[in-house]
Amino acid sequence: SRLLDSKIGEIRENFLDVVRTDHPMDKVYTLDITYQRTLYEEYISYCFVISTYTGGAHPNTSFFTIVYDTLEGKVLDLSDYNLEVISKNVRGDLLMNPKIIQTDFLMSGTEPALENFQHFIFTEEGILFFFPPYQVGPYSSGTFESLVSWEKLL
Repeated sequence: SRLLDSKIGEIRENFLDVVRTDHPMDKVYTLDITYQRTLYEEYISYCFVISTYTGGAHPNTSFFTIVYDTLEGKVLDLSDYNLEVISKNVRGDLLMNPKIIQTDFLMSGTEPALENFQHFIFTEEGILFFFPPYQVGPYSSGTFESLVSWEKLL
């Protein structure tokens, strides 16, 4: 809970710093944070969707996710998972998505590197990955999600 409070506070303060220093005060700027919580076995997962508008052509969307192992008392990352398998499965899934109109973003945004798969939660079905605009498609295509089943990961 302290980690989540700290991260939300950091997001809020960063937004306020940008608005206070770089923007005229007669404009409307927004910060919207929504989240979903998922429980799977001993894991509690949160996915925060952060939308900010600071006067540009459109709002910016980003994600912050956390998976907490209640038995071990620690936050998890993907270091114990095969990134090649994850990359292959996510690419296969997203290539079937009609919102993917070109593959340049997709191929670079799904290289088997931890930074490409940093936004994830655990679900009953598997690991659900989240991708902000520009990571696997242009802004106009929106955000993307891809599920890799537990069977494919084991």
